[in-house]
Amino acid sequence: MYGKVDTYRKGIFEGFVIWDHDERMGDDKLDGDTRDGDVSITFDNIKRIERRGNGSIVNIKSGREFYLTGSNDVNNGNRGIIVMVDGVGKVDIPWRDFISVDFEDGKGSGKSYADYNTPRGLKGKVIKYSGGEVEGSIVFDLDEALEIELLEGKDDELEYNVPFRNIKSIAPKNYNFSMVKFRNGHEALLGNGRDVSDSNSGILVFQKNRNEPQYIEWRNVTEIIFD
Repeated sequence: MYGKVDTYRKGIFEGFVIWDHDERMGDDKLDGDTRDGDVSITFDNIKRIERRGNGSIVNIKSGREFYLTGSNDVNNGNRGIIVMVDGVGKVDIPWRDFISVDFEDGKGSGKSYADYNTPRGLKGKVIKYSGGEVEGSIVFDLDEALEIELLEGKDDELEYNVPFRNIKSIAPKNYNFSMVKFRNGHEALLGNGRDVSDSNSGILVFQKNRNEPQYIEWRNVTEIIFD
């Protein structure tokens, strides 16, 4: 399923959609109650879902409209809407921040295995508060060394899981938050996670022609800029 998800305060997220942390295919079903009884609608027949009161308004492609209640598919029992945003990663939107989703046809099923390059090691430059800057191969938080590994953090209640290959730079802003800029121009102030707070164990930088890496404490990092 592919669509555009509108949220309170955080704008629109576009990409492949996983509904209620479960339904992701067109033949999966949305369940709910109407005044006339229970209904079960396949997602490939749904044009739009809009949160409304204790349920949701569901517009189907035939032009009919239903107000559905009584199911965690359509009320605050929903576990959240995950959007796989190209160039960013997985964004998990809780029900309370969800406004609506408009589904789109013809987007296929996403990238194939062959579309992904062989993983590379992280490389870039670390700018320090004291001691200038250092450039080389990077081990982030003492354990992430490949571009396919994930940076985790929250923008308010929206939870991000971001492959490092999509990140242009990371700049700590205080003890709890970092500004993360993506290669596609998107940016987010992420917090509430080890990767982006002072719980980060620090950075190792392996410089060319040096046997031992340089260790940089997180509190001494001004910005990390990836190649």
